[in-house]
Amino acid sequence: MSPQARTQLDELLRGNERFRTGEPGARRYRAEDFSAFARGQNPRAALVTCSDSRIAPEIIFDQPLGSLLVARVPGNVASESVRWMLDIAVGELRVPLVLVVGHTGCRAVQQVIEDKPSARHASLQSGIFEALRIARTRRPANLLVETALENARQSARELLLHAPEVADAVAAGDTAIVAALYRVESGHIEVLTA
Repeated sequence: MSPQARTQLDELLRGNERFRTGEPGARRYRAEDFSAFARGQNPRAALVTCSDSRIAPEIIFDQPLGSLLVARVPGNVASESVRWMLDIAVGELRVPLVLVVGHTGCRAVQQVIEDKPSARHASLQSGIFEALRIARTRRPANLLVETALENARQSARELLLHAPEVADAVAAGDTAIVAALYRVESGHIEVLTA
């Protein structure tokens, strides 16, 4: 992992600590901040998270507006829209870190475990089905958590396979892709790969 990626990951983890301990940074925005936002963006990291209402990346990582480029999709899957966002993030905005964040209590993962496939969403669910298959081989005490863990890893692997800009940037050492799990019950972020 490059020093830039490590710096960004460490800042996100410090922000998560501030969030969990009830010490978030006070943010006040002024007219000059909005003027700067209007001139363009310079995010420090790109995040792929679930669309779950309990997962708001700028809040759980205690980050200001403009610091994160975020794609939210049920089950944090590596969808076409996620890959497009990451092409922009990595190819144009040169973010050094891509963080894929799964979470405990994920309804999208739960639907797959309950074998409730959707013909309309089969392409989105396919990665979760693969994560479930792998998780079952481990015979975990908690299949939902183990599948959510594996699903975050699976999405990161899929991005390396199907998002050429990300794969090229990772191969060149310009970007790192990391999987993580957000524990809804504690607010804690667990890094799975780094």
